[in-house]
Amino acid sequence: MRDTCLVPISVSNRRFRTEPFLDALAAIEREYSRCLFFVADTLQLYNKASMADSGHDVGQVLARFRERKNYVDERRRWLERLRANLGSSPVGRSTWEVVGVADLLSEEFVGLLRATAILFSVEDHLRQNVLADADSHLVAHSSQSTPAQKRRLSMLYLLDEICMNMYLHCVIGCGDEYYIAGITRSIACLYDGSLGITASEIVQAVGIAPKCVAFDFMSYDAAQHRWSAVASASAQAQT
Repeated sequence: MRDTCLVPISVSNRRFRTEPFLDALAAIEREYSRCLFFVADTLQLYNKASMADSGHDVGQVLARFRERKNYVDERRRWLERLRANLGSSPVGRSTWEVVGVADLLSEEFVGLLRATAILFSVEDHLRQNVLADADSHLVAHSSQSTPAQKRRLSMLYLLDEICMNMYLHCVIGCGDEYYIAGITRSIACLYDGSLGITASEIVQAVGIAPKCVAFDFMSYDAAQHRWSAVASASAQAQT
């Protein structure tokens, strides 16, 4: 049995409706002692901010978002209902833990976020991947063009997501990742050696003892009702 798998949850992506997500959870075949469900609640702020046209609008968006504090609790109750339908499936037998972004926040997290921003500014390959993913995000959301404001917000979203992913895998020590929406190029390149520095080395450079393990990024095929590994992070590449 493996230790901990990571299951990220978006609060806005339509793939996280009850029926398709329950089917995806039931299709996890590997056994884990713990499943960590990570609710990326604060990333929704960037989507909300896309409707702002001025500094005044930004203030209102931030204030309204601050008042909306129950994303994680809502998803926790939702997951409890889903679990009741999983029976004796491998993921149903594991211990479940649900956390949000606030549970990650620390001095270490801030240092890692700063390192992510610096790496983005210096490393061309990461920057190209983030820009490509930002454009793909706009296309996926039916934009007729790629307005500069939305592109910048998408880039900030991705930088936050990169930092969170490194923290979850290399600080907390999560293993296999099951994200029903799929892996981005920005995330994959952290672990494939193409940046000249690995996620583990970034974590170590900011003063955190890395807890990285070898793991797979798993992709879900709804038609085949199965998960398969589409990218891997080896222990050798991260130590």
